[in-house]
Amino acid sequence: MTAAEESRQLFQAFKRCKSEVKLPEWDIAIQGYDMTSRSTHLLTGGDRQCRIHGKTFPASALPNPQRPIHAMDSGIRENQDFRYYVITGLRHHQPAKGVILLIHGLNEKSWEKYLPWARRLNQGTGRPVILFPLAFHMDRAPKSWIEPRSMLRLSRERALRHPSIHAQSLANAAISERLEADPRRFLWSGLQSMEDLLFLCRHIRAGLHRGIAPNPNIDVFAYSIGAFLALIALMANPGNLFAKSRLFCFCGGCVLNRTVPTSRYIMDSEANIALYALYVEHLESEIARNPRLAHYMSPAHPEGMYFRSLLDLHKMSEIREKRLYELRHRIRALVLEQDHVMPPMEVAYTLQGRNRRIPIRIIQRDFKHPYTHENPFPVNSSQGELVNRALDRTFSKACQFLAH
Repeated sequence: MTAAEESRQLFQAFKRCKSEVKLPEWDIAIQGYDMTSRSTHLLTGGDRQCRIHGKTFPASALPNPQRPIHAMDSGIRENQDFRYYVITGLRHHQPAKGVILLIHGLNEKSWEKYLPWARRLNQGTGRPVILFPLAFHMDRAPKSWIEPRSMLRLSRERALRHPSIHAQSLANAAISERLEADPRRFLWSGLQSMEDLLFLCRHIRAGLHRGIAPNPNIDVFAYSIGAFLALIALMANPGNLFAKSRLFCFCGGCVLNRTVPTSRYIMDSEANIALYALYVEHLESEIARNPRLAHYMSPAHPEGMYFRSLLDLHKMSEIREKRLYELRHRIRALVLEQDHVMPPMEVAYTLQGRNRRIPIRIIQRDFKHPYTHENPFPVNSSQGELVNRALDRTFSKACQFLAH
């Protein structure tokens, strides 16, 4: 069976999933679970309180409140009430003693390409695989953000506003507009995603999740920017939830200022410039005038502190590299030679340190079929057999590492 046929069959079944759909031909079931975020207070329009330390901060101004795409982030219902999915084997009747979190990339709107990945992770490790959507991604965003006509109009507006813009498209218009207008959204939505993930992990560890035993191993397969979030989770280890977790990074794992996210499928050049300006060029001055940002990036919030350590290769490098050395046996990465978004050498400089002295193993591959960072396993490729072989080999490596 080709990668295209597999992806199509799995996605058709996925779309039928309300609470559960069984696929005997694949020996898996897809289960859907509803969840409500308890972390919307972190977003623009939230209550401005740090609920851990009892601090209250000045309100954040909306970039352009008249435009629906800039509505108060904390009030976007789709981002607050959402659904995550679990891929599990049909033959496993005992509660699982381990689980794998699959964390997707930036500007993703569909689980379609991830279903073959999740199936291989499940069948290669025997563990349930959780497909968890980051804030404002997948179904956690208003449908208007992917409506072709309005996104075409927005993309054209951006081109008129920025004559030198490049890589603008319907696919990235919404995220580009939002990040350019307020690049702080990258941090706040990331922290919300982290808090939502931590809530789920605490729920799992307490033995409250269907099909999963109490205190299971919680490991992570993270792709692209998902590896950025996953590294922060392991480095900060909030509540000791990830004390034994392993992380497999695929096409990800480098600091922000060594990432090249300008792409028709990720974000346009103007959004990238705004991100770089805030988090790399002007971060110190922004922290000096923004007490809320300063607080959440301080040691009082280890997640924010390690987020800060992953922004620039040469800043906070001692903190970052000391922690990565401690995690050296629990992190592995697979990078692609022709990846221009997360270049292999930059992943190495981050994970192995600027002097390459951290012994984190990084596997470098160059698939025989045409591929990109955004689409490493193209389902419509005329070289379907090569794509299948690359899929199998990639996830065989991931399963060997995660099935400890």
